[in-house]
Amino acid sequence: MFKKVLLLIFALSALISISILTIAQTATKPIARFSATTDSQPVRIEVFAWSTEADRDEFAKAWTSPPKPVPVVVAEAPAGNRGGGRGNRGGARGGGRDEAPAPQPAAPITPAASLGSSLNKAASVGMLWTSETVGYSIRYAYRVPQPDGSERIILATDRRLGAWNNAWKTVGSTDIDYPFSVIELRLTATGTGEGKVSLTTPVKVDSVAKSIALEIYSDAPIVLKAVKRQTVK
Repeated sequence: MFKKVLLLIFALSALISISILTIAQTATKPIARFSATTDSQPVRIEVFAWSTEADRDEFAKAWTSPPKPVPVVVAEAPAGNRGGGRGNRGGARGGGRDEAPAPQPAAPITPAASLGSSLNKAASVGMLWTSETVGYSIRYAYRVPQPDGSERIILATDRRLGAWNNAWKTVGSTDIDYPFSVIELRLTATGTGEGKVSLTTPVKVDSVAKSIALEIYSDAPIVLKAVKRQTVK
């Protein structure tokens, strides 16, 4: 009897484990996959969920309207140092008490710092894989379909591409030190195209897409070549 109960417990445990594994695999199955190459390595992009218009607006606001910094309050001097203590009260009354120091103005929060903070707080919606050991978490993935069937795909990672190596170094261009990376893919109706990155190109909020994007896409160097939408099975 005991052996039958034990076998039943093992069977149920195995069934539960298989169910959990199946759910996990289903939850992380990509809904879109793209391949590309740079001058030095292959790139694979997997999107698990497209960002919503609410996500788009949140990141756009983070760029255009950074939060105001909290003023820094300097700590007051210890009470024992105010006018020499109780024995000096007679002379202190005429001059009044020492006033608390006024809050010091804090440095303004830049659009880049504001957007970087918002991306760090956001959930991952995809991954970008290269020959590097660790992949890059995609925190923003927004599609902008075009009338001719082509599309713009705007991605943002919470870390700068190539932050710890020179694999993404662009020759002849001045780097922009964003703590994140914005990637824009432009694909034809057949799913092929190119990609450019904010490594050397400023970020802005695109008035048409209403999304964070590259400032002047046409002037930016092509970083991701032979971009191709892959079939997701």
